[in-house]
Amino acid sequence: MNVTADIQYLIFKRAIGDSAANLAAWKDRLVLLAVCREWRALALPLAYRQAFICSNIYHSHCALVPAEVKPSTNLDLLQANHGAELVRVLEIELVHTVGLEVFLAHAVRLLQRGRWQRVTSLKLRVYAGSDDARRLDECDPVLAHYARWLRRLLPAVARLAVSGGCGGASAELLGRVANAYARQLTRLHAD
Repeated sequence: MNVTADIQYLIFKRAIGDSAANLAAWKDRLVLLAVCREWRALALPLAYRQAFICSNIYHSHCALVPAEVKPSTNLDLLQANHGAELVRVLEIELVHTVGLEVFLAHAVRLLQRGRWQRVTSLKLRVYAGSDDARRLDECDPVLAHYARWLRRLLPAVARLAVSGGCGGASAELLGRVANAYARQLTRLHAD
């Protein structure tokens, strides 16, 4: 059966999906690249289009200490396979601000290892609990610092999508990043 490249592309796009913020699911989707050279050539730009950095803390009563807060990410795999130049979308998801400073430092270090000049869209999700507002107030200078780092490491971002819960705590971090990119944004979407 001979399927045209356009139809295969649509199939791959559907199979790979838009959101890849789960390392195991992202790796599972890479099986398409191993079928044959033709599939690899068509699916590679879709599979490597999106990178993510997610915190691994999902409960405010988590027993992890800040030094143990390491992000889940596909950045290292993308860089190891020379896929950084194919990334167009970066998702950063932070659940609770336990270890906020450590998480942001890890994220910056991960981004510093590669060249992300072609990333044009940044999706930033912050879900902070009500207790986290106090932590964010204490980290105000840190937020401004990391917002500037993001701007330096991802210079081509023209589209920014921000979302999050718990108004004040999330809005502060999201606002800092939006302000860092304010002059170059062509699209800002906030939930």
